[in-house]
Amino acid sequence: MIRSFFWPITAFAYLFLCFFPLSGSLCPEQILLLDGNSENSRGELSLWEREEKEWYRIAFANSVWIGSQGLVQMDQKREGDGKTPIGIYPIKRIYAKTRVQHFSFPISVFTKSSHWDGDPNSKSYNQFLRHPKKGAVRLWDSPIYALFLVIEHNTEKANQKGAGSMLFVHPWEEPRPTSGCLGLPLEDWKEIAKHLDPKHKPKLIIQEKESPLWSPYSWPISGQETAE
Repeated sequence: MIRSFFWPITAFAYLFLCFFPLSGSLCPEQILLLDGNSENSRGELSLWEREEKEWYRIAFANSVWIGSQGLVQMDQKREGDGKTPIGIYPIKRIYAKTRVQHFSFPISVFTKSSHWDGDPNSKSYNQFLRHPKKGAVRLWDSPIYALFLVIEHNTEKANQKGAGSMLFVHPWEEPRPTSGCLGLPLEDWKEIAKHLDPKHKPKLIIQEKESPLWSPYSWPISGQETAE
């Protein structure tokens, strides 16, 4: 309830900062946008870049799967519910199994010992681990972790237990929805991800296509709290 109460306040503050030149540098110049459809668990992923006050689409993929149970507001997301959380998220981390060439965004290469803890009862819940841990997922074992971007939902160390974990944008070759991540063919994902640039302060926006939080034709970002 408290978090929901602050959403409009945070959104207003974000808008205020983006409109004033002294604070303009805080605004993203790249948006990774997921327009989703909860009815069929499908979506479109596009990357937009801003020049002055105009947005231009520089990459696009229409074969994206979302969670099997569709989309949900970020404060209603629960572990194992099969839903993808709506929201505006900072893009901070991309991991890969091997070194990736010709990317502007820094890629963290993990090892055979790397795990991710999805146990809500664990002290390291929803954290990347450099060592094995009972109950944690070994990243090396699955092709979906070949190249993945962390959706920064509930990832802070003092996170909310059971509010969702292991939410990524990752390769997905299966003809079915994910358990809550954004999944798309590896080559499509590489083509989008290679354009991400930390200098442009990129954000990930996950939204219902019919109830958008943001549009490239409405600047700046509006309508929802960021997850920072």
